[in-house]
Amino acid sequence: MKGSALIAVLALALVLGPPRVAKAQDVGTAAISAGLADLVGSDLIQKFRQTGQVLLDQANSSGNALIARAANEANVTAQNISFLLKDQQNVAFKNLDTDEQKLIVQAELTREKLSKIADTAYDMKDTTAVDLNYLVSAFPFVQNRFFVQRISGLSYLDQPGDYSIRVIASTLGVQEDIATTIAVALNGRAVSDATVDQSQQHGVATITLPNGDLKALFDNTSLKIVPAKLTFTVKRRTFWSFLTGPQVNAYDVPIYISLYPHLAATVTVSGSEPKYDWVDIGPKSGTISTPDRNCSSHCHGQPTAGPNTIAMSVSGGPAPYMPGYQRFEESTAHFSCTSANDGCPFSNEGGSHDTSPVFSDNDTNVALNWSTWGHGTQSTLTVNVARWQQTRQSPYSVGPQPIDFGSVAMLDLPGNRSTGTMHVTTFTKHSYDILVGDADPNNLIQSSIQSHSCGPLGDQDCLAIQAIAPTLN
Repeated sequence: MKGSALIAVLALALVLGPPRVAKAQDVGTAAISAGLADLVGSDLIQKFRQTGQVLLDQANSSGNALIARAANEANVTAQNISFLLKDQQNVAFKNLDTDEQKLIVQAELTREKLSKIADTAYDMKDTTAVDLNYLVSAFPFVQNRFFVQRISGLSYLDQPGDYSIRVIASTLGVQEDIATTIAVALNGRAVSDATVDQSQQHGVATITLPNGDLKALFDNTSLKIVPAKLTFTVKRRTFWSFLTGPQVNAYDVPIYISLYPHLAATVTVSGSEPKYDWVDIGPKSGTISTPDRNCSSHCHGQPTAGPNTIAMSVSGGPAPYMPGYQRFEESTAHFSCTSANDGCPFSNEGGSHDTSPVFSDNDTNVALNWSTWGHGTQSTLTVNVARWQQTRQSPYSVGPQPIDFGSVAMLDLPGNRSTGTMHVTTFTKHSYDILVGDADPNNLIQSSIQSHSCGPLGDQDCLAIQAIAPTLN
């Protein structure tokens, strides 16, 4: 079998980057060649199938669509090697053509890279397509054979419309001597109502799957990986076709379609909330000297009585209180009077008819009014002052809140908090933290503070969290 034929099929699965030409001096590829020397074709096929199965098991258990894509690559490679080596599956690697050896080494490098893909967070857009266009530039002769350059539509979010798989391959489209039909199977069942359009562009086919074929397979919380198969039946008319009929070849391309759940992530917001209270900061006093109003004769009815006032104020205001607001503490009010000539008893404050101080404007003002009719006094009003200030930090946690793709959730934050940490757990069970207001490095969610949009009175800040629904195809 010619090396060029092996190139055409193996290229279908080499999606990790342009192949590097093997050189005799390349220690890495030389080591791989030595390891493969006595393996026959069926051994190499089995290695790929085993890698593909391990990756598929990991993808199903972890819900990781990127690993499912790697399983796609491994299984497609195994299948296509089996096509090419069907007559050489018992031939040892060391006895193959040089070009065949080089490409098998590249295939083994690909398999090793695939086997090391880890279960980590990923960008959903990286799971949507197998793209082999770079190989067309490297090996232009493959365009004369059946060769799949790109398949997109390998992952989906639930949607109201139909689903599309777009395939670019050398034999597709309207061509003079080649006609290709495509059949689709899901879960081993033929999709009879799938439609294929090859009329739009040379080399391109759009496969439309009716919504109902996939709709019921989506899950609310877990990724579902659906095995599918594209069967390309290629009919070529040759010079002898009028006698023998067209040359017919069928190519099965196994793929796995990842169906993302409705749930994107679960988010919990936590942080420290400052707590405030009124704190006594000490007394404030106001003192005045009352005039001498002593009556020496005809004093019946207190004819010399006159008014006196002590007034004080502090800076404050009504609730909601601002840090630094002050107020008087009514229960601590105390009046004192001193007089060198025994004038204190001759007043309605120091005598038997006490007048209480009056507090107003949210206890930011206090005034004491009283009368005296004796000798002059030194009169003092003392009231303790309290200040509204932070007294401690109290931890808070809001959630967990499930966030669906394309939806927005509003989380009430205590005390109008605009800071905190979002603890994100994705549907794949990966966890990471983001500060409120920061961009998500995984492009899964975005958040913003909505001022005075929550709470019973609509006067409380809240955090709006949206799961980003990317355009996958």
